[in-house]
Amino acid sequence: MKFVFLADTHVGGSDTSGYMQQPRHLAHLPELIGLLAEWIDEQRDIDFVIHGGDVVESTTPENIRIAADLFSRLPCPTYLALGNHDLTTKNAVACWLEHAPQFFIGNEVDFFFVNDKIRVDIICCHWGKIPYFWRSSEPQNPYFLPAQLEMLNTRDQGKCRILVTHANLCGVPCEQSGMDYLLHVPGKTFSDELKQLTQKFRVSLVLGAHNHINLNTKLNNVRYVTGSAFCETPFEFKLFDFTDSHFTMKTISFSDYVNFKYKYDFNKTFVQGRLCDRSFKEHFQN
Repeated sequence: MKFVFLADTHVGGSDTSGYMQQPRHLAHLPELIGLLAEWIDEQRDIDFVIHGGDVVESTTPENIRIAADLFSRLPCPTYLALGNHDLTTKNAVACWLEHAPQFFIGNEVDFFFVNDKIRVDIICCHWGKIPYFWRSSEPQNPYFLPAQLEMLNTRDQGKCRILVTHANLCGVPCEQSGMDYLLHVPGKTFSDELKQLTQKFRVSLVLGAHNHINLNTKLNNVRYVTGSAFCETPFEFKLFDFTDSHFTMKTISFSDYVNFKYKYDFNKTFVQGRLCDRSFKEHFQN
């Protein structure tokens, strides 16, 4: 089984404002998605794409329809873990299911599927007092609801499990950032709960986003991975390849293939990560 993981496309946003780690080039998203479609066609064996969230900058029918149209150009399904920017109205879930149901399974934004005996659980994390709704003025404290965790107990466990949610999963270590403190550390309650879930359900890989940074951390035989923003230079995504004995990750950049001039902030090269944040090979535990 092979799949692509990308995140943080922020359709409808601005190149000059909003959270970003490297310069955004949102006007060129159609070209970037076109390059991805060509690349997937050339591979001939990509099963699906997972979007780690923040597809749009804000939840409007127009933004959602534009995003749905862009990803419909890919030659394989795209599945979405809704991010905080995808939840900026109280009716966000209904809006997504009305205008882009193809991103989900069973008309639910929390869902799972099994491919080649690999189970993928996609769960929308919540950020404030009201579930499935994010106010930018509120502190960002990601959490899951009990009903979402019940989904993890359902059958079809598979030989390996992947958990996908939008929240960043670990802080960026000092040896990567060059700073004397951890960057983008999630709340301790969320981190502890996530670690407990991975052990209880024998999860091998946890995929997140939100921080716009390539990061790979291994804890208790679980890989925790986040990725840089696909709309930011150098336009990167992850390729995951699962076999019977192991799985691998590679980070792929489109910066050498775009037909436009782009900017890059060389003061923040840590965003692209160390070698270990960009690729690895992990053998399954017996």
